[in-house]
Amino acid sequence: MSATQNAIRKVSPFYLLTRYGALGFGIAYGFVHARTLRKEAEHKRDLESYNKKVQLVELAKQEYSKKNVVQSNSTTSQGSVNFEDPNFNAEEWAKTLA
Repeated sequence: MSATQNAIRKVSPFYLLTRYGALGFGIAYGFVHARTLRKEAEHKRDLESYNKKVQLVELAKQEYSKKNVVQSNSTTSQGSVNFEDPNFNAEEWAKTLA
């Protein structure tokens, strides 16, 4: 039995320290890197959400302007005129009377 006991070698404490130090460093790096990636993804999601909202607002503005143009044209052709409308053109109204 003494031959098998002599066959087991002791591992250097420096080797163990280096090994576990590298393991600890890898775990810490992985944690920090994952947190950074998570923050970047959250920022990207927020930016995409904001851009989508801006796009919807622009689309609503365009639709609203189209709706107002159609309404102002239809009111002059029907004969009912809104004198308090900020887009009211007195010259065009006078031409329709003549």
